[in-house]
Amino acid sequence: MQEFILASEQVDPPIDIVTYQQFVSNNDDISVEIRELKNSGAFIFVAFLLSTDAKHVLEEAAKGDNNLIGDKYVWLCSDGCAQTSLIKDEDGEIDAILSHRARGIIGTVPKGGHGDLFEEFLDQWENLDPNEFAGAGDRDINIFASHAYDCVYTLAHALHNLLLTNPNNITAFTLTEEIKTLNFTGLTGNIQFDVNGDRLPIYDIVNFVPGDDDDDDETNDIGLFPIGEFIGTLSKPYNDTYIEDGGDDDDNFIDFGVIRIDKDPVFFDGTTEIPSGKPAINYWSCHDGEEKTDETGIQVTIESPDGNDPDNIPITYECDQFIDCDNMSDEHWSCSPSYKITFLIFGIITCFLIFHVFIYIGFTIIFGFIFVRRTVKGISPVFLIMMCVAAIIGYASTFAWYGKPHTAACIFQPWLLSLSICFLISSLFSKAFRIWQIFKNPLKKTIISNQKLTLLVILLMIPCIFILILWTAFSTPQAKMVEFDDDDDEKSGSHYVCTTGGLTGEPGGIVFFSVMTAYIFVVLLFGVLCSFHTRNVEGTYNESSLIGYCVYNLTFLSAVIIPVYFVLRDDNPLAGWIIRTIGILYGFTATLVIQFWPRMWRVIVKDKCKNKVPNMKESHDVYTATGTNTGG
Repeated sequence: MQEFILASEQVDPPIDIVTYQQFVSNNDDISVEIRELKNSGAFIFVAFLLSTDAKHVLEEAAKGDNNLIGDKYVWLCSDGCAQTSLIKDEDGEIDAILSHRARGIIGTVPKGGHGDLFEEFLDQWENLDPNEFAGAGDRDINIFASHAYDCVYTLAHALHNLLLTNPNNITAFTLTEEIKTLNFTGLTGNIQFDVNGDRLPIYDIVNFVPGDDDDDDETNDIGLFPIGEFIGTLSKPYNDTYIEDGGDDDDNFIDFGVIRIDKDPVFFDGTTEIPSGKPAINYWSCHDGEEKTDETGIQVTIESPDGNDPDNIPITYECDQFIDCDNMSDEHWSCSPSYKITFLIFGIITCFLIFHVFIYIGFTIIFGFIFVRRTVKGISPVFLIMMCVAAIIGYASTFAWYGKPHTAACIFQPWLLSLSICFLISSLFSKAFRIWQIFKNPLKKTIISNQKLTLLVILLMIPCIFILILWTAFSTPQAKMVEFDDDDDEKSGSHYVCTTGGLTGEPGGIVFFSVMTAYIFVVLLFGVLCSFHTRNVEGTYNESSLIGYCVYNLTFLSAVIIPVYFVLRDDNPLAGWIIRTIGILYGFTATLVIQFWPRMWRVIVKDKCKNKVPNMKESHDVYTATGTNTGG
């Protein structure tokens, strides 16, 4: 046993021996040893046993509490138990229960007589008188008889050589050393010895397999059939002392021999499928979009959702409200709730909202630049278009949350959404700031061109961009596996989501999000102050109420949507996704509706597209305190 353990460490890859148990031969109680085998979790068992002890081991292993005999386990047996006696009762008859337990066992037995020399021996043995030579008279001899024959010849060859070379010094030592030098052909094949004095082994690899069920002969229910051969080769000692004292790498290399497998072994279940000792695995095939089962537990490699286009993922990822397959097949149409249905509905709504923004852009161009109307020109059409562009970007940003998380999409999420909100808020503020600057001193003519206001928008955008750069550099958003601890088992465990990476890790994302939110609210607050100071301005230019409505909507939206989203994103990811998307769509839509619908009603319905601004210098966009010379 110790030599087997030591040798198992020398092969590549090494054999992992998790436990080994020993007991006294013919011991009646081996329940403790078998229980240790069960508790080890091993599924391949190597038995160095005589057939009587092997019967006892198999009997104990087959008991219900142990259940180590079956489709999931492999038993390997040394030549002591790889004998037909393993499946025979005390009367030498094939036993059905023993045969059932031995199904699929793989063993090794010393190779018996074979070759031309053996055939010549059988010819002579068959013609001998059985009364003079017990057992003679036929060609059927015990497997160990040929080995005994070769043992005698080995000793004879060694003595013969010593008598010829050193007749006066025949001792146990010189005889042993001489045997190590022998190399001749016997009844069992080539006979040669290694430096330890062990014969280079030649073993048949045999397999206990069922016979032909249609055969009436009960002895054919199971058979011991050769499936291969092991031929030993010259090797160096592999004891601890030799390895420690050995010099170069060749001295420490152990060549155990050559294994030749001519036929796949048949295991307990009657197939050649290699057992795994593991239960069947249910998994989800991303590529095929269906649940599958690996009966062996080892044929299919279960992949993690963070891999490159994973296919076979744990079945627990199906309909768990986290998208784990690149093609989203794990969150299929029949899931309740379904990401695919949600994406379809919100995708249509978002596309419609993007389209409706172009109606506002067309209205602004027509009545703000081509057929100029006081109602549109007086509220800065350039900045109305800026707001429309911001809304288009904001709507489009929601698509960064569609599908399976990806690091690129995770980075785009804060950039697209933050820039669009900052752009929208900066445009609102600039409009309010222009009117405030013009009307804060009624007796002074104030000119604020579109170029100056555009510069103001850019200046307001710089802190936003700076925050995003720091966010990306130090708390880089990335897609990776994150451990979730949830009362719902389906949501517990690791899931592939967008989270914070970089230098800071998870807290950094929250910090930068808070800083960005605070900055946006500061800009909104200044917009409110500007609108408050211009509340008494002549109606055409008075936007305090409209901007106030916008600020109220955005503030209310943030106060409600942000905390609700953070509560839901882990417990109910799809609900969190819906809340966030509704918040984004509503925020931009409400702002545009407040800014455009009153003007569109006034110009198209009430004024019937009339009331062109008089005395307009098209080359200059300016406001005056009296309002007689206005610009965009």
